[in-house]
Amino acid sequence: MLRGCDLMTWDANEGKRLYGRVIPAEPPMRHTVIREPIGVIAAFTPWNFPMSSPSRKVRGALAAGCSIILKAAEETPAGAVMLAQAYHDAKLPDGVLNLVFGDPGMISSYLIASQVVRAVTFTGSTPVGKHLAGLTAQHMKPAILELGGHAPVIVCDDVDPDSAALACVKGKLNNAGQICVAPTRIFVHRKDYDKFVEAFARYGANTGGACAGAEQRYRTCRK
Repeated sequence: MLRGCDLMTWDANEGKRLYGRVIPAEPPMRHTVIREPIGVIAAFTPWNFPMSSPSRKVRGALAAGCSIILKAAEETPAGAVMLAQAYHDAKLPDGVLNLVFGDPGMISSYLIASQVVRAVTFTGSTPVGKHLAGLTAQHMKPAILELGGHAPVIVCDDVDPDSAALACVKGKLNNAGQICVAPTRIFVHRKDYDKFVEAFARYGANTGGACAGAEQRYRTCRK
């Protein structure tokens, strides 16, 4: 939360520097870029970072002069609710920040098709991102997608297996493994395989932390 507050201040100050620019051109042409708010943003955030993800969407939109409709995750709603309450307490005008919960498919289809919404931003899984990209394309609206991936790790034979195992544990178990860049496959040179496995098990014991729920634990362990 403290990091989100710091970055909120950073975005607010960067918003003051959304300058236009003049692009060199051959006379008599003149090329000028003017940055203007695009309009209402529909933002969709995941459950694994319940405060930082909504905060990042909201502060960027507000700094650019845009209103935002935030669809946060039902699995971890408290962070987004507290964020909206903080903006309300700070006297943000009504209607600038709007928070909704409900059926993701129904809400995304409704918001993306709405003439009020001018752009879409989404953080989440690749399959859902592909679906939303298709919806935005149907309505010719820009979309910013931050999607999950499969992050392989390759441990070569010229590295210290103990140090490599520690780095992999930190990457894999960060946020209890509930993070899109957590390694999903680890390839270890056969020469160091046994040492790596022993070190990984030793460093990884009791460092996983709590998952957001049973479904998230299943997804994390399945990876």
